[in-house]
Amino acid sequence: MSDARIPGSLSGPINITSQAGSIFGQNVSSRSARLHVAAGTIEVTFSAAPATLTATATAGSVMLRVPGSVPYAVDASTSVGSTEVSVIRSAASPHAITASATTGSVTIEPAP
Repeated sequence: MSDARIPGSLSGPINITSQAGSIFGQNVSSRSARLHVAAGTIEVTFSAAPATLTATATAGSVMLRVPGSVPYAVDASTSVGSTEVSVIRSAASPHAITASATTGSVTIEPAP
């Protein structure tokens, strides 16, 4: 089991896949991120609103914190578990978030 830590200074595209482990990040400013864990947790806080953000967990949880000052086009789902979205939502937003968990929880909230 190995964890991946995203450097806060990273502003380029992110594409991380982990079979068994977690993905963590603080103050991430990337405009494009694709994060996937087969078994583990995704917990990432963005300091700038991403244009596209996809986060998926097969067995685990997804916790995304994004700037709360802009609306997001959000598609959040779980097969077995809970979904909580507390950011401003707008289907027409240029900021798209897709987050899912097969078994687990999905939370998308404003960054502190």
